[in-house]
Amino acid sequence: MAVSDGVGWPPSWMRQLAMAMVRCACGKEWKPPKHVAFVMDGNRRHADAKRVKKAEGHRAGFQALLRALGWSFEIGVRHVSAFAFAIDNFRRDPDEVSALMDLAEDKLEAIAENDTLAKHDVRVRVVGDWNRLPEKVRVAAKKAMEATEARKGACLDVFLAYAARDELATAVETMRRDLARGRLESEQVVEEELLKRTMNYGAPPVDLLVRTSGERRLSDFLLAQSAHAHLVFLDVLWPELSYWDLARAVLEHGMANSRKLEKSTGEMKSCIDEQFSSRNRTDNDHALVRAHATKTPKGGMSDTGSKQGEAQLASDEPWLQPVLSSPSHVQGLSL
Repeated sequence: MAVSDGVGWPPSWMRQLAMAMVRCACGKEWKPPKHVAFVMDGNRRHADAKRVKKAEGHRAGFQALLRALGWSFEIGVRHVSAFAFAIDNFRRDPDEVSALMDLAEDKLEAIAENDTLAKHDVRVRVVGDWNRLPEKVRVAAKKAMEATEARKGACLDVFLAYAARDELATAVETMRRDLARGRLESEQVVEEELLKRTMNYGAPPVDLLVRTSGERRLSDFLLAQSAHAHLVFLDVLWPELSYWDLARAVLEHGMANSRKLEKSTGEMKSCIDEQFSSRNRTDNDHALVRAHATKTPKGGMSDTGSKQGEAQLASDEPWLQPVLSSPSHVQGLSL
């Protein structure tokens, strides 16, 4: 059975307006990041806040991953890396580790059937030290990879039993052995050769790395591959990640690349920061959609309905005002 991902919220017209705003802020040359990496932190704290078992927090984290994947591929991201389980995580309570392995087995089998991943033709790879994983997880990982290996549209790397320092140490050791056996010449011991031996070889360098939960650290994730990545640290817990959080990270990446820090862009970012500072967006968003829906005829939006809808947007979502006030703000959008 296909897995539902909930990517429909917020509705597509709102997501399109958000990306139009990002293009407006970053300039005509803006392009979405090719490779986004997620350090998915905060599942256990989410469970504690909800007073449920930690396993429930991890399940909520998986649903958040599905939503983030749908949003990312829709934006134009072509490669996503998700840090699901670190080698250090094996030190946690055995019951929690066991529950996480059960979840990994279940979700790896399900993710290959996910509608959104199929729609975007996404290949799944499971990256890490497979020798540390239970047999049942290895079997599920192999099935997910085989089921999606022919897909060419995009790629999802799920990192299980992974640590960047372990990865680099292993790469260096293989180079040492090849040197000793004459398979590698001393002049070939260069950065490019080292990167060829990393576990996710073939993936583009990380453009944007997003970590949730308020922690400001990389936690030994893709250290070599993220050498030039733009880092965004969000205070939101991973299961509570919203589209607006991702849009903000993409905007920050685009602004950093474009180096366009004019007054209008600064004002736009301030509006976004003010909007994103509130964690109570759901009621406001639902009210906005209801107001917009009442102005949308069954067969499509009329000019009058469009103007009324835009007026409501400008009132309820001031961070979109720079886009809505532009004569060409709807160019290329199907509202």
